[in-house]
Amino acid sequence: MKILFTMFGWNEFGGGTTFPKTLAKSLLKKGYEVGVFFAAGKHHLLDMPYYLEDKIDEGINLFGVYNRPTTFLDEANPKREVYDERIIQLFKFAVSKFQPDLIHFHNFLGLSFGIADVAKSFNIPTLFTPHNYHLIDPKLYLIYLQDNVPIKWNNVDLLSNSPLIKLYPEKIIDYKIRQAKAKELITDKLDYLLCISTNQAKIFNDFSENKANNIIILNQISEVCQNIHQKEHKYEINEPLKIGYLGSLSILKGINILFQTAELLKNQPIEFHLFGNDTSNYFTQISNAFPEAKVIYRGKYKPDELAQIAKTVHLSFLPIISNEGGPLVAVESLALGLPVVASYIGGIPDYIINDFNGFLINSPDPIEFYKLFLEILHNPEKLNSIYKNTFLPINYNDYLNQLISIYNFALEGRKDKINSFNFIIKNFYNSSENNKSEENSDVLITDEIQNTTFTLDELTELVNMNKNQEETGTKTNLNQSKSKIPIPLLLHLGSQQLILEGFHNLDAQPKSINEIKADVSNLPYNNESADLIYAINLLQVFNHRKTKKVLDEWARVLKKGGLLILTIPNMKHILKLYQDNQISWETTNLFLFGKQQDNYDYYYNGFDKDSIIDHLTKSGFQILEIQELIEETLNNMPIIYLRSAKN
Repeated sequence: MKILFTMFGWNEFGGGTTFPKTLAKSLLKKGYEVGVFFAAGKHHLLDMPYYLEDKIDEGINLFGVYNRPTTFLDEANPKREVYDERIIQLFKFAVSKFQPDLIHFHNFLGLSFGIADVAKSFNIPTLFTPHNYHLIDPKLYLIYLQDNVPIKWNNVDLLSNSPLIKLYPEKIIDYKIRQAKAKELITDKLDYLLCISTNQAKIFNDFSENKANNIIILNQISEVCQNIHQKEHKYEINEPLKIGYLGSLSILKGINILFQTAELLKNQPIEFHLFGNDTSNYFTQISNAFPEAKVIYRGKYKPDELAQIAKTVHLSFLPIISNEGGPLVAVESLALGLPVVASYIGGIPDYIINDFNGFLINSPDPIEFYKLFLEILHNPEKLNSIYKNTFLPINYNDYLNQLISIYNFALEGRKDKINSFNFIIKNFYNSSENNKSEENSDVLITDEIQNTTFTLDELTELVNMNKNQEETGTKTNLNQSKSKIPIPLLLHLGSQQLILEGFHNLDAQPKSINEIKADVSNLPYNNESADLIYAINLLQVFNHRKTKKVLDEWARVLKKGGLLILTIPNMKHILKLYQDNQISWETTNLFLFGKQQDNYDYYYNGFDKDSIIDHLTKSGFQILEIQELIEETLNNMPIIYLRSAKN
């Protein structure tokens, strides 16, 4: 069998390049003929545009396209992403020369969607493994950064979610065509879509408007897992809990979540050890914002160093915030015998079974991670009891053999049994083990592209746990002596009879004995004494002349790295709804000016995303997360949810 891959790069870094490269070499060793057509960067000798380098490298026929108009993303040119005439001609040449029996697309980035039409014209069976979401999002991950703040897409529609539409309004027709062509690829041009996780399969099915009947779920396993010798682990209460992080240091990987978690745990015998690339010097920047967090950067690592790294930590932490299709580090952690702490996001639930081979929380929230790590710290058996289950039940060769079976299946054109080829790692643990995660099974097929909010129940649960620990006393120091766990000071401002247990519930007009009368713009607390301030639908009740004074006061009370969580009406969204006749004049008045039932129910100020970010930055806060939501408990009022930390 002759197999042609398409990829982005050949010697570049990143799982979308290194994994298919390893795969190509493995297929070659098994006796298959392999060719690779890839988008390359600048050629080291020649500067000819669209230069095609045709050569044999270790038995693999390489067709590298160098000196393209852009070296990586081409998000500003949707027309070229759909159809690049020069690339199309070069791909026709490669197909004609190599004459593959099958084409496995690993990327269209830098090559244009039109190469799928070429395969179709040659009547060659095709498969596509999406290593990201480039077909849907020109910037790959269904999330973008605004002033270093991650903002998730609300759904899979490019036109309503991507900032590119506002950035290039003159190209909106081209983006519409791009989206339509991408959908056509999935439903009509590609024979099989090999999604790397259940969640990714759902996202692409949603994108195709439920018309994709060619999806196979094929979890990936990296080659390094094949020969890893698993280390036996045990955590003792008289030693620090050492938490390992493997991967690049970036916001999308959740490094900001890690630092927030570490800051909350600064008084506990817990250490965070980071191993990975830091190409943007992000560690130094974020360390300055969280000076007391016990986070240690260990530098880059090589695959053959993984076993040694595993000996230095007790578990693996993946605070990923994006819908990453299938993070290989989760699989590698299992192979190393390290339980994984993460959330129900992206492809992670395909590998990790909660309370069996790891621990999963609902969303990547530092408070939730804080609670979990604190529980492990003071109840080592919670961690030690799952070490026996922390292994990889299958290996890289199993994955490779499954892929080869799918290749043969594709050549035979047997789409009637497509579902029988699903390959999901968690299903390879025996049935009794899978039953332990039955209560969470529905999470695997829910839409993970959701805006996560900080719920009152979650906050209350945190406080109750801390309260119980304070009353009973817990072993916290290295000598196992009993001591009280330091309880975070949590302030709920403008409580309005909504009592959060364990919080100091403050209101200018308290209406219950559980509320404290206080001016929330002049708090009765010492400097840097609070760990968290929770201010829901509050900031707008102060006039614009007092905004900075109020935020400065909240900053005064917060510790360095302390969290400020607030929501405010989204003025821009409200006005847009009114302009589009989607809400009435009365509702608009209510959203913008308040109910006006008493002196504290008038809204004097309005904000949009840009203005609130500016206000908080000037008062010394670092923005960690910002979301535009609809608050159902407030008559579906559009709000801005924001989480920030004091610098």
